Amino acid sequence: MKYFFILLMGVLSSCIHRAPEVEDSNETIKVDITVLESVSKILLENCKISVRKNNKPHTTLETNEIGQAEIDLPLNHKYLIEFSQKKYVSKTILIDTRNIPVVDQEGGFLLNLEMSLFHHKEGLDSRILSEPIGIAKYDSMRNSIEFDFDYTREILKKVDASLEQAELALLDEFNALMAKAEKLESEGKPNRACLLYTSPS
Repeated sequence: MKYFFILLMGVLSSCIHRAPEVEDSNETIKVDITVLESVSKILLENCKISVRKNNKPHTTLETNEIGQAEIDLPLNHKYLIEFSQKKYVSKTILIDTRNIPVVDQEGGFLLNLEMSLFHHKEGLDSRILSEPIGIAKYDSMRNSIEFDFDYTREILKKVDASLEQAELALLDEFNALMAKAEKLESEGKPNRACLLYTSPS
């Protein structure tokens, strides 16, 4: 039994192979990034940009004083890029540079990316943005890396619906507080009512 166990382990170990690492292409995709606030369109300085390559940490950078950054990413890989800024809701995009014919890789690619971030809102279902807000991959017909705008539109619809629900919930809370404050005021407790008006939390 002992020898059989050793032999069996030898057979199993010979069947297990580590997946080979995909080599970097000599060509890259240059991503020119601009990050701004979604409503005011103010350019966001020091926005953190975290890049994962094939599900592993790759690099981190920040936007400059005019909300811009750029990065060169070797082809043949899948990149998940997260944009985060204090007090803002983080967003991610996926750029898939795999499965591009070698002949079409010549000269590399350029992707202009404008990312807008909005402030955290109470009641927003953040699970919606756990998925990438955009997915870009190689389009053989155009010989370019293009975003799937139909996908993005569906995600944005979900975000808008969640924001609308959050705003309605806040409005209901505000109306309830106002009614409570008015009741206190009518009962001769104006100081308490004033506190409710100014500090609903």
